[in-house]
Amino acid sequence: MALNDLLDKIKTKDLTGVYLFCGDEEYTKDFYIRKIRSHCIASFPPDSCRTVFDRGSLTPDALSDTVFTPPFMGERKIIEINAFQLTQPAPLLTRYVNILGNIPKGISVLFVYRSGEFDTDLLEGKNDGKNEFVNFIVNECIHVHFTHEKGNKLVLWIQKHFKSENAEISDEAARFLIEYCGNDMYILAGEIDKLCSVYTSKPISAADIEAVCCANAEYRLYDIVNSLADGNATKIKKIYEALIFAKVKPELILGTISGYFTDLHNFRTAFAENKTERELKSKLGYSDFQAGRLASAARALSGQFIANGIRECRDTDISVKRRASDSYTAIELMLYRIMAYGKSKN
Repeated sequence: MALNDLLDKIKTKDLTGVYLFCGDEEYTKDFYIRKIRSHCIASFPPDSCRTVFDRGSLTPDALSDTVFTPPFMGERKIIEINAFQLTQPAPLLTRYVNILGNIPKGISVLFVYRSGEFDTDLLEGKNDGKNEFVNFIVNECIHVHFTHEKGNKLVLWIQKHFKSENAEISDEAARFLIEYCGNDMYILAGEIDKLCSVYTSKPISAADIEAVCCANAEYRLYDIVNSLADGNATKIKKIYEALIFAKVKPELILGTISGYFTDLHNFRTAFAENKTERELKSKLGYSDFQAGRLASAARALSGQFIANGIRECRDTDISVKRRASDSYTAIELMLYRIMAYGKSKN
């Protein structure tokens, strides 16, 4: 695993080499960038041990000069290259590879790609073999694809952050925090800071999270479905206007609501066949909290209400794709039509 290779290098305290960081989890990515940077710079002035090239500012000659010029101070130097362009003429890429293949001891070259800037399939053996730079990175260097953390690892990370602030949160509340705010660690770190600022002597609860934190778009969309079933027009309007203000794309709003109704149908059908919540959780890939929420809703709502919701989502999707009306308006009208069907018990 590439991250394990990176950790092994850090343990040796010799970070000479070439690294490529990409992926969506910027928090962990930045953590390891700081690790390498701190190792190379140590107590020296940063400008004497660090060179940064932004997109389009790098040339083979500039890289060669930087790599083979000894550090002004100390014995180590970091060269950070942001969003290196892969679509360059083959002779240029060959020159870069020749330089990178012969870097002196104490030099760390770090290629950094932010979320969406790098096709991670290239690191998974899906390169056509024609890009010499990619071949070099895959075969000769340490490349790490940082993905959003999830499950127990993320829960432990959350609890560790609370503990560092002398605060406490239960496993259940930590999992709810992920459902409520998403799994982006930068966002979670900010929400944890907010919760710690109002912490008393009692462990943080789900109610505390709802009172202090900002719900992500996915949670708000699930909340819309529950509000539809409750016939709470005021809450629906408030949530929907917040989604529009946050510029959540209409296709995401409609797709998530439609998927939620479909999952409710699947849960009802499965319960009728005597299948368990655990079986459905595993099949659909939901967390314990999500599965519990769906199971509870599926038991409370009538099959007819769910079927009406699925039909309205389908019809609205067709209307939106035909551009028969404004997308946001079409979805809002759909929500009120579904709500009009009302909630009925089994």
